Amino acid sequence: MLRVFIKNIVFMVIVLLLTACEERVQTIELDNKSSSKGHFVSFGDIEAWSREDHIRALSLFRDECETVKLPSALKGLCSESIKSDDAKLFFETYFQPFLLSSKKDEESILTGYYEPQFTGSLNTSKDYPYPLYKRPKDMLKIELGEFHKDLENRKFRGRLVGKKVIPYYSRSEINAGKLK
Repeated sequence: MLRVFIKNIVFMVIVLLLTACEERVQTIELDNKSSSKGHFVSFGDIEAWSREDHIRALSLFRDECETVKLPSALKGLCSESIKSDDAKLFFETYFQPFLLSSKKDEESILTGYYEPQFTGSLNTSKDYPYPLYKRPKDMLKIELGEFHKDLENRKFRGRLVGKKVIPYYSRSEINAGKLK
């Protein structure tokens, strides 16, 4: 369910960007090296649309309106979201679904960007018991593509013990005090 929800948020962000354009294009070729294409559809074409948590999605949208520096063209949409009592109707009124497709055997990647925001404290307390560490000086980043072209874009992090590279400490080891 969470995976579907995240996919839908990425989808809505893309739709938001596309609906911000003044002139609506019906079909878009995304990359000339790929067969990936897209076109606008209706909300009725989205199988799970009626089962989505529209109230939660609108709440997340409103939160983004408050925390993100928006282009002036989208500020009015944020104002409309606050006035709306019907989350599903809000999205159906102000957004246009966009269907992406490619050849059946072609691998496609859709990238969305997310910038997490956390509250924190410079001092340990009941509310903030976990430290945020900077990157350890002994952590190595090993780019495997530098060793073999078939391993391009593959990497891992480790540490040097003697003359051997071993995996970096696990989260449980770090939580148990391996890093100070």
